Amino acid sequence: MGTMGINFTWTFSDPTEGDNQTAYRIQLDNDSNFGSPEVDSGKVISGNWWSTQDLPNNVEKYYWRVKNWDESDLEGDWSDSNYIISDRWKLTDFWASKNNPIINETVYLYAKGNLEYDGHQPDSDDNITIEEVDFNWDWVEERFYAPVTKESSGSIIYNDLTSIYEHTYNITEGTMNGKSVTVIWGSSQYNFYGIYWENGTKKGAVNVTAYFNEGSEKFEVNGSKTKQFDTQPIMFTYPLSGGGTRCIYTSSANETYYLFEPNIEYASYSFTIKDYSGKIVNKTHTLNL
Repeated sequence: MGTMGINFTWTFSDPTEGDNQTAYRIQLDNDSNFGSPEVDSGKVISGNWWSTQDLPNNVEKYYWRVKNWDESDLEGDWSDSNYIISDRWKLTDFWASKNNPIINETVYLYAKGNLEYDGHQPDSDDNITIEEVDFNWDWVEERFYAPVTKESSGSIIYNDLTSIYEHTYNITEGTMNGKSVTVIWGSSQYNFYGIYWENGTKKGAVNVTAYFNEGSEKFEVNGSKTKQFDTQPIMFTYPLSGGGTRCIYTSSANETYYLFEPNIEYASYSFTIKDYSGKIVNKTHTLNL
């Protein structure tokens, strides 16, 4: 691509034995007829048999040609044209094995891509690095992968292709192609203890453990959306879809307790924990009274 200079080389020959090159002119165009050259050096006074030129910043096939002047300042004909392909590696798919893991949990990032000009596929000799994370090649699935983890709560956005090396054509430039993955490691572990009462009599209890991302979890009871947790939940109440009222509060030890006053005519309650995107992060827990 256009950010790196390319060396174009040729061999000088002249009918007069011992004559040397004194100047050259090089052209580069995406049209083999060179109707409107992208690069035209003009006459360059130099005895060098090479010229360094930046390619246009496009994925395309370019043709190039050169002419020379000898010591008598006689201008030669244009050489036969050659071609060079300006290409880059393009990410076509990018995802994580889990977007909302708990702290210290290992998540795998997966990436697929190819060369943009002709769709050439990568292999084990190619390398990519995204957000300073080096990816490995999976021969079976034919994709790149990398394990990542985090020792504290928070999110990491993976959207920068730090480096790329494609060995077949020596490509070192690439694009994320608008792809991005966000992984949010959970902040706290909460232990739920539900107590179920009917007419003053304890009917049952259940224990649930869940890991929360700060400010991004919701509870659903029997499919009804509930209040979203803040970083440190405070006490609140809301009606159960099956009847009655549910109270939630938290202690300084991050233990969240549930107290239910169920409707005697509705004897089954189902609790589902979802993340901010609506994805279930804990399985549904059902208690039949």
